[in-house]
Amino acid sequence: MGFTISIAEPDLLILANQVAGVLGIKSFLIVAIISIGVGIMIALGLYRIFKEIKLSTLMMAIYGIIFIIMFISNDLGHAIAFDASGATKGAMTTPFIIALGLGVSKLKGESKGEENSFGLVGIASAGPILAGLIMSMSINSTNVFLEEAAHQSALISGLKSSTFAILPISLVFFVMDKLVFKIKNKKKSIFGPYLYLYRFNFVFK
Repeated sequence: MGFTISIAEPDLLILANQVAGVLGIKSFLIVAIISIGVGIMIALGLYRIFKEIKLSTLMMAIYGIIFIIMFISNDLGHAIAFDASGATKGAMTTPFIIALGLGVSKLKGESKGEENSFGLVGIASAGPILAGLIMSMSINSTNVFLEEAAHQSALISGLKSSTFAILPISLVFFVMDKLVFKIKNKKKSIFGPYLYLYRFNFVFK
C-alpha cells in the first residue's frame, strides 16, 4: 500500500522527471526505487507498532545507518535522497500514512494513536533517503556537474537549515504547553510540536 500511494504522489513524479534528465535514466525507475523505500519503511513502522518497539530506539538505528551511508555516498546522492524524502511527503502520502498509523493503533486498542501515526511518518521519511542514497551509489555520476556552493559544508548547512525550520514551531509548542496544554513530562515526546499543530488544525476545522 505504501509503495502504491507513493507512486501516485505528484511531487515525486516531478522530482523524478528532473533527476532523470540529469542522470540519464528513466523517471519511472526512479519513482519505483523511491517508492520501494517508502513501502519498506512503512512496513517496518507497522511492525514496530505491533511489536511495541520503542520509537526512539528504531529512529536512532535507522538514521544512524543513513548517517553512515552519507559518508560513503557522494554529494549528488545527498541531494537526491533528501529531495526525495520531501517529495514523498505530499498531499497524498502524508494523510495516508497518518490515517494508517491511527487505524492500526485503534485496532490494537492503544491510546498512543497520535504518537504512532506521526512516528510512522518519521520512519517512512527515512525510506526515500535510504533508497536515494543506494540508487546514487549504484549509478555512474562522474559526468554530473554540481555547483560548488550547492554542496559545500553539507552537514553544517543541513544542521542550520533544520534548526531554523524546527526552532519556531518548538518555541510555539512549549509556550502553548505552559499556558494551555500543560502536558505531563512523562507524556511529552519529540513529536510534541507536530501533535500541537495536528490538534490546532483539527479544532479549527
